[in-house]
Amino acid sequence: MRTRIADNYRFVVTPIIIVEMLEAWLIADSEALKHVLGSGRSSPHPERIRDPKAELARLFSWTAGYTPEAARRIAEKIDLELLGRRCPRFLAFREAVLGSDKSVRKRNLRGH
Repeated sequence: MRTRIADNYRFVVTPIIIVEMLEAWLIADSEALKHVLGSGRSSPHPERIRDPKAELARLFSWTAGYTPEAARRIAEKIDLELLGRRCPRFLAFREAVLGSDKSVRKRNLRGH
């Protein structure tokens, strides 16, 4: 995949596939779940859950259901350090988004 897309852009491209990882990431922090659901339990290794979307839907089954709005509310409350400790793929994703070159990252944070 990397060789097929690397020549098409003037910037670094880091291919990462996060199939179902978003839902796993959302159930990494029990406090974020508790804030949105009123209760919640997390997994020490959410990326190992076979079907994290089904697990999240099960957690929401007694409320209005799992919706994009509910996902947004959980994401706003997630402790990113805890998420990084429990979800190694999140760390890879974050690094890809921020860039591995620290000087590029500093320029991006300053808006240049």
